[in-house]
Amino acid sequence: RRLGDRKLLDKARLKMESSGDEIHMRMSKKIAQLTKVIYMLNTKNDEHEYELRGLEETYESEIQDILKSAYEKVKKFQTL
Repeated sequence: RRLGDRKLLDKARLKMESSGDEIHMRMSKKIAQLTKVIYMLNTKNDEHEYELRGLEETYESEIQDILKSAYEKVKKFQTL
């Protein structure tokens, strides 16, 4: 009878181990997926920051041009 009990215990232990291995594999896959998502989001964020810096520089340049033009026009009319 002890041999039968031992076989049952061995089967149960193997089932638990394989279940643990399966859980570990699933968790590893999920971590890999999440890592890819985080990398993609960081890359998109970097791209958006780069675009925003470019727009900011363009707008600042346009503002400076407008101010310079307005200043020159005011100077011109003041001399008249």
